[in-house]
Amino acid sequence: MSELVFLPIKEVLRRKGGGRSSLYAEINSGLFPKPLKLGKRRIGWPECEVDAVLRFLLRGESQSDLKDFICVLEQKRFLTEV
Repeated sequence: MSELVFLPIKEVLRRKGGGRSSLYAEINSGLFPKPLKLGKRRIGWPECEVDAVLRFLLRGESQSDLKDFICVLEQKRFLTEV
């Protein structure tokens, strides 16, 4: 079984490029997955989701397809057994 790794915002920004406000604008537009709350003052993104979105972006798909892909990723979060 593989370990689930969560990335803090600094690491997401390093991998993705851009700034914090751009990232949150993309999240609000459905163009990047929402973070998960990991504690009272801590959020993070599953590394596998960040990697999947970056690979998807490299393929040059449309924004509509990207939104659908991200929706599926976020829905899978709740379907996985722990």
